Amino acid sequence: MAEVVAWLVRWVGFVALAGLVGGLAVDLLVLSAHAPELGAVRGRLRALRLVSALVLLAASGGELLLRAATMSCCWPCSRRRAPDRARGGASAPCSRWASRPPSR
Repeated sequence: MAEVVAWLVRWVGFVALAGLVGGLAVDLLVLSAHAPELGAVRGRLRALRLVSALVLLAASGGELLLRAATMSCCWPCSRRRAPDRARGGASAPCSRWASRPPSR
């Protein structure tokens, strides 16, 4: 489940970035700056850029939350353990954390 959420957040951010860059490129490079009849098109592009920027901001926040949750001990199993008296009151890592092979 966590992998699906991470995949979804990354792709939503990617699509929002593509919409933002594409909207800017079309507005600056393709459309004529002196054509008054393109006002409606520029308005739609402005709305696309605004929505893309907001979605990109939300996706960046989601990415930040996913990275912070990845660094926490018990995520994604989210099982909190009672303090271990043998460890001086420190809580022991969950079984998922303890079953990982040591990193090199």
